[in-house]
Amino acid sequence: MAGTGLYDADRWQDILVRKDGPVAWITLNRPNKANCVRPQMQDELSQALAEVNEDREVLTVILDAVGDKVFSAGFDMSEQHRPESSRDWDDLTRASAGVCMQIWDMDKPVICAVQGHAIAFGCLLALICDITIATPDAFFSEPEIRHGTLTPMIIMPWLTHMKAVHEFYYTGDALSAQRALELGLINRIVPNDELAAAAEKMARRIANAPAYTLLMSKRALRQAYEIMGFRGIQNGHRYMDTYLLDSHGDPKKDAMKQVRKEQGLKAFLEMRDGPYRDE
Repeated sequence: MAGTGLYDADRWQDILVRKDGPVAWITLNRPNKANCVRPQMQDELSQALAEVNEDREVLTVILDAVGDKVFSAGFDMSEQHRPESSRDWDDLTRASAGVCMQIWDMDKPVICAVQGHAIAFGCLLALICDITIATPDAFFSEPEIRHGTLTPMIIMPWLTHMKAVHEFYYTGDALSAQRALELGLINRIVPNDELAAAAEKMARRIANAPAYTLLMSKRALRQAYEIMGFRGIQNGHRYMDTYLLDSHGDPKKDAMKQVRKEQGLKAFLEMRDGPYRDE
């Protein structure tokens, strides 16, 4: 039936999915909303990842986004998408962590192609992939600490060294593509007009391996990271994040929430990020 298959364009609203031989593309497609992730996009990403993982013709996956300024600005913070209860917040953090763990659990290597800003959950999507390729104008940031919450998952300790991890999570400062490369967070930087080709070249190079060997290689690497505590840490971290998202009583956080409610997102972001600007 038209519109119901994995690669039918009219099935999806917030993403695009296509396949060419052994490579599948999953593309964030809300450029007019900075590719912000709303429940609809979460659901579509989850469905697409699950079905691509079951497609035995696909050996590698590319995650990218429409637009050249923002890969993804994270969760959609508009009022209609904000949870109203602790249970709703728990549902949100479970769903967001679930999408990232689907990427983690994929039997096919996932390559992320990043142009522009990857912020908050958008940054997490970029870093959870097996390989990340970025353009010179890419930036990576997890600013959640500035408004009193946590990153949905804590992945940096498995990617780079302790001091860099602390600075990244404690300040919420953005990392340039060059700095991300120096810290080992991304694999390479390519010119803007070469990003798609570079991601596809990497995907096809990986796909040269025997399919079952590639699958077992990813499973073996994943097991190694999980012996180091990766999965267990994520479960505990999600509960702390859920608690903080619905917490109150901190004067600074409560003041920011009030500004956001009364004056809107722009005023909230100014209050949140203003103190971090260099003179």
